[in-house]
Amino acid sequence: MSSNKKDFEIAIIGGGISGLTLAIALHSRGIPITVYEQAPHFAEIGAGVSFTDNAGQAMKICHAGIYEAFERVRTSNMWPEKAKVWFDYHDGYHDKPDTHVFTISNKIGQAGVHRAHYLDELVKLLPTERAQFGKRLEKLDKTSNERWKLNFADGSSAEADAVIGCDGIKSKVRQLMYGKDHPCAYPTYTHKYAYRALATMEDAVKAVGGEKAQNACMHMGPGGHVLTFPVNHGKTLNVVAFHTTKKDWPDHERLTVPGKREEAMKDFEGFGPNVTKLLQLCEPNLDIWGIFHLGDNPVPNFAKGTVCLVGDAAHATSPHHGAGSGLCIEDSAVIASLLADESVQSASDIGAIFATFDEVRRERGHWLVQSSYRMGNCYEWLTDGVGEDFGKIEEEINRRNAVIADVNVQGMCDEARGVLRKKLGSEAVNEVSPIAVLWKEADEVTILQLNTLRIWRGEYFVDIVSELHKAYGPVVRTGPNRVSFASAEAIPEIYGTSKVYSKAASYQPMTLLAKGQEIPTIVTLRDEKRVTEIKRHVSNGFAQSTWLKQEHQIDGTIDILLDQLRKRAGTVISLNKWLSFWGFDTLTMLAFSDMQGHMEAGAEVDKTSAGAKARFDHWRAWALLPSLEALLYKNRFVQSFQKPSSGLAKLAMKRIEERKASTDEDAPDQDLLGRYLAASKKAPDMIGSRDVMALTISTIHAGSETVAHTSSFALAYALDKMEIFQKLEQEILTAGIRSSPAAYADVEKLPYLDAIIREALRFSASPNTMERTIPPAGAEICGVALPGGTDVSVAKPCTSRDESIFGPHADQFDPERWLHADEQQRREMEHATLAFSFGRRVCIGQHLARIEMKKLIATVVREFKIQPVNVGIGDWDGNFKKLDLDVKLTPRVR
Repeated sequence: MSSNKKDFEIAIIGGGISGLTLAIALHSRGIPITVYEQAPHFAEIGAGVSFTDNAGQAMKICHAGIYEAFERVRTSNMWPEKAKVWFDYHDGYHDKPDTHVFTISNKIGQAGVHRAHYLDELVKLLPTERAQFGKRLEKLDKTSNERWKLNFADGSSAEADAVIGCDGIKSKVRQLMYGKDHPCAYPTYTHKYAYRALATMEDAVKAVGGEKAQNACMHMGPGGHVLTFPVNHGKTLNVVAFHTTKKDWPDHERLTVPGKREEAMKDFEGFGPNVTKLLQLCEPNLDIWGIFHLGDNPVPNFAKGTVCLVGDAAHATSPHHGAGSGLCIEDSAVIASLLADESVQSASDIGAIFATFDEVRRERGHWLVQSSYRMGNCYEWLTDGVGEDFGKIEEEINRRNAVIADVNVQGMCDEARGVLRKKLGSEAVNEVSPIAVLWKEADEVTILQLNTLRIWRGEYFVDIVSELHKAYGPVVRTGPNRVSFASAEAIPEIYGTSKVYSKAASYQPMTLLAKGQEIPTIVTLRDEKRVTEIKRHVSNGFAQSTWLKQEHQIDGTIDILLDQLRKRAGTVISLNKWLSFWGFDTLTMLAFSDMQGHMEAGAEVDKTSAGAKARFDHWRAWALLPSLEALLYKNRFVQSFQKPSSGLAKLAMKRIEERKASTDEDAPDQDLLGRYLAASKKAPDMIGSRDVMALTISTIHAGSETVAHTSSFALAYALDKMEIFQKLEQEILTAGIRSSPAAYADVEKLPYLDAIIREALRFSASPNTMERTIPPAGAEICGVALPGGTDVSVAKPCTSRDESIFGPHADQFDPERWLHADEQQRREMEHATLAFSFGRRVCIGQHLARIEMKKLIATVVREFKIQPVNVGIGDWDGNFKKLDLDVKLTPRVR
């Protein structure tokens, strides 16, 4: 066991059996840890828990004292001849003289403990200063020095180099890793529940006899089973009665609900006398436990960077194998062995450690969850191909138990250390180890394959590229003829107006076809001459002065939003969803002088947002392989199955036909569609009817989502740091705004509002790469000579966090950096942010976006007191970062 003290600190969230065994193991190895437990003291849910041989091995590896504590509180079968018996299995349904059908034994027999008693012993092994109580984790933030800031519900915070979630089946760390909308964020109900009770051994012996009371038994039957085993050194019998139901669990926020003995008796009506007598031992009032697991939605990866999940947080399982706690301790043994390994030098190695843990533990964890669910059905004669055949049930149990117990846990730890040493020995860097191992020697096709596989596994190319820049410097190759720059100096070279590089083929997967013909949008068009011509005909329609002629329409949609929000005053709402509804309705109003009705419905209409997300997801998945995407998705066969037009497209077509038939001379100035139709009339060869519809719809999608998300992002960051929100609120309330909704003239030049929006744009930029292709003559960019045909781009996450431009703590949200900067620095910061692109392809809708965001934020803050309930920024989800903006609104009294 290593005694070398490490120079990093680990935060362990959760102080149950998993968290405590890990904390003890790490502390004994000289690794600084702190356990953060939300309860006022260490506590475990449930009564009895049993362990098999693998768990005993893992305890000894973690710390000898953990195994000694287990030995002090364990209770085995009380009859010596049953010392190696795990369970005696009985037919619990049929009334017959001999209900025993078979026995399952193992190396250590039944080894049960009372959870609370075991925890009391474990606590003695950890110094009291290593634990903090009443600490319910709410949020994780990265600090400027790449550590984690842990924010707790009591308002306190702490920092650590890494976070390990040992916080159980309803893990908050898992929710923060994946976002609360990810399928794995919450466990799912198995449609089994259990009545749990403790009975005195004296009463149990009277009820069912000494053999069945004093030794572990499993009573099987159709749709239910009852297990019993002695705890508390034979003074108490642990009784757990499982029942399968088609009904849903009444309250998914709670794992237990109050119940009565009569309910249990009814659920097991028709079962044999042994089951009836065991249930009669229960108190009249007892708890009913819903059986949940992560089997339907397994956790994709147990680790992300320097955050890791251990135990039930990673692989919460139903209890039918009696192995969940054992695998938790296995996890502790493996991760402690990795963190203490001599090859580990600093906090920079933790990413590789956690990635190794995920690699060696995930398959076993996922297997247990699925196998345990199957075993529960076996005990209740519900498994296809097994049924009530006791011989097959016995075979199934023995085969699966062997996978759990017949393992060499030390060998598992040694194997994990070997994997880690290979990663670190080949100069792997944190999370980029799969790339870094091959980076210097691999051919570009291998690099492309690796990057593509990471993207298909759910990672984002911009994040991959950022990692590569961090590992290898400001210029890296990311695939065949593909180079990325991390310097803002490359922006005018690649995106400027003097040297025009066309958009790369990576934009091609974003292109839509209709009957084999490309539907053009400003985003996907790669013909620079045509883009220039289209912009020449429509750019006046995107001027600020033009949009302000439609300000009354924006006011109208804000009024509808305010009405809907007032109706929901005092209740918790997802404000970001309502801003999204407003964004789509506003853009369709500006485009067609009509709305889809998202706000009126209080829900997404015609899957407008979902369709846009699917399109962007498709783009990211295939951006590196545009030729293959075209072959698979744009052939005639696939096109013949093209889905019918969306509701938004149908609305566009309807309005186009109406406008063409109209004789209204004011139509060109009425809205965006009028301006596009006017441009089409002037240049029909350049902008046809199909182009009008495509350009209008793409403008709606791009504008609505950007405005709604950036506004939500700004409010989320401000509400997360209340001092920022209070400054924003003070500025708006004292600005002398004369109307509601706020007039743009009153809010255009509010400095703090402007700064918050600029900072939000810096952090919420799209994850899509902006690749351009170097002309045939080649080019030199930032002193690097590149041949013609090379696709080049600037890594926005790198330039927008560049401390030489944005100052110290560039990775922190700080609106005041824009207030304190002089005009030259402000230009450099905006330039490096690339929020609205740059040069010839700069977003023509940026003026509208700023008008909408300033009016929207100012009006909502002015009209309501906003109380944050659940506010946070997650990982990428589609084209934007996942947001939690759950708030309570109180209308202000004027």
